[in-house]
Amino acid sequence: MAAATSALALLTPSALTLAALCFGMSAVREATRGDFSAALVCLGASAICDGLDGHAARRLNAVTLFGGELDSLCDLVDFGAVRRARARRFAPCRGALRCAAARRCA
Repeated sequence: MAAATSALALLTPSALTLAALCFGMSAVREATRGDFSAALVCLGASAICDGLDGHAARRLNAVTLFGGELDSLCDLVDFGAVRRARARRFAPCRGALRCAAARRCA
């Protein structure tokens, strides 16, 4: 029973981080589709999970190097890719090449 509890304690922070990553990727998807209210909800859920994972890791004494790297990836998605997708949606086209690339990727 103690081994199962220990394994669960080790997995909980990483599960929260993976949930934050999934919410962040969903926010990117919704932002590129133009549904910014859904993107905002996903980004909020991602921020909550991202805030809880570090607290859970320290509280459960389950801090790992992998968890830290996974949390950094999650932060990159949440604070980099989501904002890039939102800005790209509203950015004006300048020049024929950029407009053609924006239409092809949108």
